[in-house]
Amino acid sequence: MHIHVTTVVKNRAWVLPYFLGCLGQLDWPAEDLSFYFLDDMSTDGTGALLRGFQTAYAERFRAIVVEESGEQLDDATSARDTTDRPRGYPHLAALRNRALQSARDSDADYWLTIDSDILVVPSILRGLVDGHKNYLGSFIFNDSMGAIGIPIKGRIPNTGFIDQTGNLRPFKTYEFGNIYPCGYTGAVALANREAIHSGAEFAQHKFGEDMPFCLQLQERGFPCHWDSTLRAVHVMESRLLPECLGVYLAWFGRVPPRFEIPPVIPIPPAIPAVDIPADGPEMAAQPTPSVKDVSDDQHDAA
Repeated sequence: MHIHVTTVVKNRAWVLPYFLGCLGQLDWPAEDLSFYFLDDMSTDGTGALLRGFQTAYAERFRAIVVEESGEQLDDATSARDTTDRPRGYPHLAALRNRALQSARDSDADYWLTIDSDILVVPSILRGLVDGHKNYLGSFIFNDSMGAIGIPIKGRIPNTGFIDQTGNLRPFKTYEFGNIYPCGYTGAVALANREAIHSGAEFAQHKFGEDMPFCLQLQERGFPCHWDSTLRAVHVMESRLLPECLGVYLAWFGRVPPRFEIPPVIPIPPAIPAVDIPADGPEMAAQPTPSVKDVSDDQHDAA
């Protein structure tokens, strides 16, 4: 089964090595895994990291496409400009619809949409596929939540998911270990082929561009769910990276893998070509020594 993974990214060089390291180790047949990265005119080296990933894994995965958005918001520091939501969310929604279209144009059986600051474990894809839902998201750790079962600096989960009625349901009311319906999800979520081609689109909303997409899915008969058995770490800001790496270690028993652009081996300058005649190089004729000459030389040497 072919899974198409898409990510919209802008100026995330500070976390991309870990993000790409996680993608590079996904537990799924490489020939059935394709990637589409849409770079929103980054200026911090994000593009170089994406192209490095593309080059390093070109022979491994089914396909890796890196594109630039070709448009940029003035003074915007990220694809989701949270300081100006009416402007930032429509822009991000348009970019995510481009990523969604890449899934529609493919022959993918599943589409994984994942934010570029999400760190996952290799088994995430198998867990989402095994959930057998139209659109299934993973539980994610945010700095404001704390970690399920693991106190982080004294915090405990104090928020929740928007349930199917549109109300916020606190995490403490859930029994972890089950799959639950929800109003929306999307930071890391898997859609099956029917949901991909349902016609649902991302759009502006005060809760983010995911909300209209999920609402449209449900209107078309494709409910959204989240799986409390699956976990991912959301590194929302660069200052939170050390803490989030610690949460990853506490949850999964290891630090996330880190992708590094392979070093470029310098190519030595080309050796100038030498024209050689078809009948071989011309050489000056050398006299053939006679037997007498050889004997005289040997006598002299003695």
